[in-house]
Amino acid sequence: GKKIDWHAGQYLELLFPFGDCAFSIANAPGGREIELHVRYHHENSSSLDVIHALRNDSLVKVRLPAGSRFIDSLPQQPVWFICGSTGFAPVKGMVEALRDTGFELPIHLYGGARTAADMYLLDQAQQFAAQMPNLKFVAALSDEQREGWFAGMVHEAVLKDLTDPSTPFFYVGGSVPMAWAVFDVLVAAGVPAEHIHSDVYDYAPR
Repeated sequence: GKKIDWHAGQYLELLFPFGDCAFSIANAPGGREIELHVRYHHENSSSLDVIHALRNDSLVKVRLPAGSRFIDSLPQQPVWFICGSTGFAPVKGMVEALRDTGFELPIHLYGGARTAADMYLLDQAQQFAAQMPNLKFVAALSDEQREGWFAGMVHEAVLKDLTDPSTPFFYVGGSVPMAWAVFDVLVAAGVPAEHIHSDVYDYAPR
């Protein structure tokens, strides 16, 4: 019954008898609700176990907060988010926090997918762009061409817009291979490594 504090971009661990499962918190802090995005796939037994437990157990044990890549105050530079699939979850929480605290510097939000049908929570990203005059949303499709969308990999869309590599704060949300691939591309383009953030770099270092 007590209020629990966390920062936008942090994650939690669900403690189940079949194992602990980490999920990004997909909403901004400040209330009593916690939003999680669990990717469903009929062949993924782990996700099916999690979904079944959340739907059927009256009590779920949780450990939080976790993660050192978060936003706890208004950044002093533009913020660029680069997302793939459910990597949008922590980004959603951080964008909400920036919106709710009146952040006025530019925000770039990049979402990548193979096809338009694969783009995760497109409506939510478009809603952010409509609500926030300082937010630019770019959807990148690697395997399909569609008018008004970037044709290519999501990091290619980022590089197309990147004129001053030293200025933005970058956050990458996605799989381990995707996050490290984007890291390498950004560093090669002149972005300081300390300006690039993702939980992946902590729990899957190399």
